[in-house]
This record gives sequence, structure tokens and C-alpha cells, in this order.
Amino acid sequence: MEQILKKIYKSRIFGLISILFFIAVCMGIGAFAAYVKHVSNPTEQAVTYFRAFMQQDYDTMYNLLDKKDGYYISKDRYKEIMQKTKESMTIDSYKINDPRKEDGQYVVTIECTDDDTDSSQNMNIYLNKKMHLPKLKPDYKVDIEKMLVKNLTIKIPQGDKLTIAGIEITDKDANITTENNIQIYNFKAILNGNYKITCENEYCAKNTLANVIKKDMEVDLTKSWYTANDRYTSKITNSVTDFMNKYYSAARNRSKSDKKLMAFIDDKKLQKSVSKTVEETMSGLYWSDKKNIDKYKVSDFKIKDLNSTIKYHSKSKDFQVTSTYNYDYTCTTDIATYTSYVYKYSGSCKATLKITYSIDNGNLKIKNVKLSEKQKRK
Repeated sequence: MEQILKKIYKSRIFGLISILFFIAVCMGIGAFAAYVKHVSNPTEQAVTYFRAFMQQDYDTMYNLLDKKDGYYISKDRYKEIMQKTKESMTIDSYKINDPRKEDGQYVVTIECTDDDTDSSQNMNIYLNKKMHLPKLKPDYKVDIEKMLVKNLTIKIPQGDKLTIAGIEITDKDANITTENNIQIYNFKAILNGNYKITCENEYCAKNTLANVIKKDMEVDLTKSWYTANDRYTSKITNSVTDFMNKYYSAARNRSKSDKKLMAFIDDKKLQKSVSKTVEETMSGLYWSDKKNIDKYKVSDFKIKDLNSTIKYHSKSKDFQVTSTYNYDYTCTTDIATYTSYVYKYSGSCKATLKITYSIDNGNLKIKNVKLSEKQKRK
């Protein structure tokens, strides 16, 4: 048997088989290399991204982004940027160039032409290659590093939650640490732009508008004052509006102890104080030096330029609402039967209303009311 194997090894047939096997291996390696080169071409992903841009399919574009750990890429903010970019461009035709490499990245340049002006703009799509073993085919993700601001730090009181543009931030979005009763959020990168940044708890919140455009930026909400959170802002705003409507209705109707108005207030002492304030407003509306003033009624009354601010006092645990506004009014008599004439007069008033609320089992309760009015006759 050994002699037979030696004869086969020395024969021409074995040499031919060896050559054919070597050729097959080379062809296999070549085919594999060609396949890898084919699937490694990032043009397909760039074209998908660009077509989504043309079709204003910003959700697809967002899904193609390279979202690295610690990068906060707001979907709403990204879609807003892309929409503005699309609206600023007129694209009648385009040319997709072959990918090239820059600093280890693939770049696909798409030349976009406006036929009317015969002008063109280049859209450079940067792509990062992502290998996921055991898969041989890589993925490509669109890199938007040039749209990002690096190293944003936000500080809030410990125990509050942080939201950016209405989205709650968790440890999936940023690195969160605590130091001296302060929660510190560090973002490796965030999309540039204007953001409403809020920290809030059950009742109150701190808000700021931040234009995030510079590297190493810090937003410190621990130094600003609390206002009501969105839930209690709505409650307080509605309560103030309702109180004002009933207050001025009582004054116009000369009803200083109006039941609907007094229903707002539990404290008897405060009820008497508000009743006295209604009397003062009545004397401003109904001029005592006017003849037959008891025959006049307020026929027209309009509040305008209303502006309210809400502050939360953490020590007393109450809200103070300061509302400034103006109102115009007209008082008239009934038609006189003997002259068929209506007597009238008009005035205006600049007012500041301060209402203090406490929270009782989640419900608002009025603790104090102060009203300052400056009347002006017309």
C-alpha cells in the first residue's frame, strides 16, 4: 500500500490535481476579496440617506445616524435641522460621486444642481464602518460630528429630574454624578441649537433657554429660582384667571361679598380682606363725585396686557403669582325717558395682583391676596 501511494505522489496526475487545487484556492480567495470589496462599498448607505432627504423622510435619516454612547441626538432637533436644510436647497438634478477616504472615514459627495440658477451645492455624507462579527458584511452609519457640540455639563438640584425639550434625560443619554446635593449631567456630545432645559419635581420646576453652540459649555440650574412645573402652571393660571373674572364681576355688580368669589377663600379673615379690596375697586369704577352714581352700571370692561410670573418659595412651600395688567371700562345709565339720552363716562386702570397659593393634598389653596390699582379718568 505504501508503495502504491509513493507511485501516485510521483505521478503527473498528482501534480495536475495539486495545480488545480491551487487555482481553485486562488479563485476562491479572489472571489471572497471581490465580495468583501463589494459589500464594503458605503455608497449604497449614502444613497439611502440622500433619497430619504429628498423625500423628507427624516425618520429614516435619523435611524441611519451613528449614535455613539454618551451622545445625545434629539430626534426632534435633528428633524428640525434637516427640514430647514431641505427648504433652503433647490435640487433639480444630482450626481453621486465615488466614495473616498478622509481621516479614516468614508465620504460620499453628492453634487446637487439648481437648474434655474445653474448653481450647485455639495452634500458631503460621512460614514463610519461598523463590523459585527461573525457577519462578514459591515454596516455603515452616517456620522454627523460636524453638527455636534462636545462636552455639555448641566447641573440641577439633587432629586429633580432633567428634561431637554420635553424629553426626560436618563443615564442612557448622559453620565450622571452627584456632588454636594447637586446632580451633574455630562454629555459627550449634543446637537447644536436652542433648547428648553428644565429640572422639575412634583410641584415646581426651573427653566432656561440655552443656545448650545460652544464646546465645554455649562448650564447651572441650581442658581435660578423655582416656578411651578407644567402641571401646576396650568392649574395656577386657570385659578388666577377664574379669580380675576369673579373678582371684577363682583366689583362691577357692587357685590363686595359675592358668594362665588368668597368660595375661593377658606380663611374668614382673608375673606374680609378681599371684601374690603372689592370695595376699593368699586370706588374706582363708580366715581363718588358723579351725580346719580347709583344709576350707573359698568357696560364695558376689558382686561388687556396680562402678564403673570410664578415663583415657588421652598422654605414656605408656596407659590406667589404676580400678575400685571391694564383694564378699560365704561359706565352708563339706562336711557332717560324724558331725554332719550344715555349718560356715560370712561376710565382705565393699571393693576398688579399678587396671589399666594399653598398646596393641600395636591390642591391649590389661596393664602393671601394683594391688589394694587392706579385709576385714570378719561
